[in-house]
Amino acid sequence: MKKYLILLSLLIVVSSKAQQAPIIKFTDLKSLIQTKTDTTYVINFWATWCDPCIRELPSFLQLEKELADKKVKFHFVSLDFVRDYDSQFLPFLSKHSMNNYVYLLDEPDYNSWIDKVDPHWLGSIPATIVISHHPDSTYFNEGEFSYESLSKLVNSLIH
Repeated sequence: MKKYLILLSLLIVVSSKAQQAPIIKFTDLKSLIQTKTDTTYVINFWATWCDPCIRELPSFLQLEKELADKKVKFHFVSLDFVRDYDSQFLPFLSKHSMNNYVYLLDEPDYNSWIDKVDPHWLGSIPATIVISHHPDSTYFNEGEFSYESLSKLVNSLIH
């Protein structure tokens, strides 16, 4: 019985540390976009229901692992529906081992904030903004990235 209780306690601890992602508002995202550091930020807007987003996701995750010791951070901002958080979103994160810097943006009025990310953004996903303050530059891409083009861009901006 004691072994059973220890195992049950361990399972509870492990499950409580299961993938979680904060639900954020645009103001939270805006502060990230405006952060001025020597770190390059790669912010990918995606959704679990978006086929091109899912196709490019392995490229982002691979590059994130390859550059783990560099001054670059990858942030994944999901545009999934908040109502699907437990049933679809969290299981997707777990299945794809997305562990760091994943957020669900709770801002259903896209027209109120997409221009604030980039004035050229028409609203489709995937969309990615890469921000480097050293050198001071921002790159925006609306559409699917290949691993090669993503790697080339990010590597050119990190120091």
